[in-house]
Amino acid sequence: MTTPGSLGQVEHYVAQTAAVLPEQLVGPAAVLLLVAGERTNPHVWLIQRAAGLRHHGGQMAFPGGGYEPQDRTLWQTAVREAGEEVGLDPGVVQRVGPLTPIVIGVSGYTVVPWVGVAVERPRLVPEAREVAALHWVTVTDLARSAETVSRARWNGPDGHWPEFHLPVGRVWGATAFMLDEFLHAWSGGCPETWRYRALMQANH
Repeated sequence: MTTPGSLGQVEHYVAQTAAVLPEQLVGPAAVLLLVAGERTNPHVWLIQRAAGLRHHGGQMAFPGGGYEPQDRTLWQTAVREAGEEVGLDPGVVQRVGPLTPIVIGVSGYTVVPWVGVAVERPRLVPEAREVAALHWVTVTDLARSAETVSRARWNGPDGHWPEFHLPVGRVWGATAFMLDEFLHAWSGGCPETWRYRALMQANH
């Protein structure tokens, strides 16, 4: 069984999203949401960050990090960081487009998630100092594991937050917001993207 939708829907969705420039953001950063394999039910990668990292240690995430001047664009930031963290060969990934930028208050970054696609799952070698494990999860399994939970916010009423409870671990916070938007796009939906920014700013 596959989840109704397609990569073509994602491509259509991101084509309508304007790519932001690094100089437009406070603390510009980018992550790579890589989709690999068959187009009807591909795999999406997730990493578990090393426990000893200063920020977000042990959490499920996408490879990525802060913008550097030599990157020129935030897409290049995402691909460079993926190369450093999991050994991705930039030649095997094709750019699809950006999702909604998310403000991460605890680390001071504004993160742009970039969707990329590869014909098949690439051979990867995670950098042990940054990445404890790398996992591939099908879109169908992501959709089945999605939940909405209520969480208290320090400066307002409770918010409804997406989470994913997978066999490989719980995905929450900014990464869950990115997956939630991706799955909306996959199924041809149009989420209220403002809420991703609003929730992150309010929670930190």
